[in-house]
Amino acid sequence: MLKIPKCLLCFLDDDYQMELRSEAQRLQSRHERALKEYKSLFEGVLGQIGSTGQCSIHNQKDVQFAWWIDEFLGEIKTVNLDDIFDPLTDAYISWISGELETSAATLNACLKALGYENRPDRDLDVGLYFRGRSGKHNRDAMLHIPFDMRQCISNQRYSLPGQPLLYLGLSIIDVICELQGDPLRIDDYSFSYYWLGDPGSVRILDIGNSLQDFMWNNLRPIIAAGSQIRSAITSGEMPLSSPNHQAYKERFITFVIAAMCSFRRVAISNNDKFVPEYVLPQLLAHWARKIGYDGIRYTSTRIDGAKWQLSGSLKLNRYRENLALFTRFNAVSNDRHDNRLLGRFEISDPVQLVSVTAIAAGDIETLRREIVALNNARPRGDLHHLIRVSGIDLETSFAELVQVDAGGRQIPYTNTYCGKIQLYLQYLFLNARKSSW
Repeated sequence: MLKIPKCLLCFLDDDYQMELRSEAQRLQSRHERALKEYKSLFEGVLGQIGSTGQCSIHNQKDVQFAWWIDEFLGEIKTVNLDDIFDPLTDAYISWISGELETSAATLNACLKALGYENRPDRDLDVGLYFRGRSGKHNRDAMLHIPFDMRQCISNQRYSLPGQPLLYLGLSIIDVICELQGDPLRIDDYSFSYYWLGDPGSVRILDIGNSLQDFMWNNLRPIIAAGSQIRSAITSGEMPLSSPNHQAYKERFITFVIAAMCSFRRVAISNNDKFVPEYVLPQLLAHWARKIGYDGIRYTSTRIDGAKWQLSGSLKLNRYRENLALFTRFNAVSNDRHDNRLLGRFEISDPVQLVSVTAIAAGDIETLRREIVALNNARPRGDLHHLIRVSGIDLETSFAELVQVDAGGRQIPYTNTYCGKIQLYLQYLFLNARKSSW
């Protein structure tokens, strides 16, 4: 039986939305009907959500934060969900009916009406990502599938067969799950880091679940300073402190669009030629490429939420973040890869678990301090640049991520095989930054 979440934060959780979509698929076998069923379930559950004060998980976080969430719930309920769900469903129905131009036009009109055509670019806030492949490989094999091997490119969520994309993950657990591997058996996999030195140079259509991150990151400084959120709203000195700021509604709308593109595949077999659940995300990717985006940021649907969990009350879920970057094909060139795209990255030599040396958190911190000291002596950019070259803070970004084993024990991510690979690659990345200073 479908449970009703206690508060808005529980409702916005990726795992809960996955349950909601799975229930829609259980009730309706045809995908167009599952899309409509999901809308019905989404609206029905949203209408039953109560105060954050009634939630045993989130009522202790902070009284001001809880008040703000309740205010934002009221703002969300003013959003006309028909304007989001219905055109997306219609675009899917047009596509499977063979009306491809109508499908594209319907999606375009929907996104234009929602302001996506002219929305401000969402810069990447980090530059360090990861990529993996099954087997032992050299660096060249860790690039995107070459143009002359298009026959190897299968039907993926954001790419059609024969269309190579560069898929990257923000964590090793995300990468291995996207490869449909077993996170507990990664001996026969190779992993590289991809560092984008200038994240702001890439225009990304963000349909990841950034809503909770955005809320908490904007409100945390106010709370930490001992200030009153209501006073900040009244004074108008901090516009993003207000729950009725348009930026929050925009991210909620993005949350809904992302949810419609995140249905898990129902039928998976070697004979599959068509994946209904991939139609909408592929249409969205086609639209994004046409508009001029360089890629899409989205949330993984393949991580087992029962085995990999965040132990804290706020599920910011950065460890599920993916990038799908579009490649550009030049018909008059003999290049096997999109060298313009790959040239934006520093790509490490791949490593395997057997070659990984144990890295302690203190080792990472020592390197980070040395880089800060070098920057103080010979400045090479502003604070944002320094943060980027210090890499992702694994101890902060993934501090509450745990593996839940068969006995119910919680194992910190840094103690798992995936976490050890990630720490090691982060260490190599920091060493390269120090050496290049």
